[in-house]
Amino acid sequence: MKKVVIIGGGITSCVIAFFLNEAGHKVVIYEKNKKLGGILNDFENKGQIFLNSCKYLNVNNSWFNKIKKVFYDDLILFNQKY
Repeated sequence: MKKVVIIGGGITSCVIAFFLNEAGHKVVIYEKNKKLGGILNDFENKGQIFLNSCKYLNVNNSWFNKIKKVFYDDLILFNQKY
């Protein structure tokens, strides 16, 4: 088991950490903000909630489907079409 340090807690870092952890590595993420997720985090300003979201996340990717199985209860998924 190796210890892996990841700087930044955006979606890419979280996905990498997930798979490294599954491979048996000890993973530590250092993030400057209070929450992980980067662009996935919505934010509030003066009582208004702004949906930041990720614009180009293909939810049919194999890595997303694997993560979805683990975190299904924590995800809010909806159909979005352009």
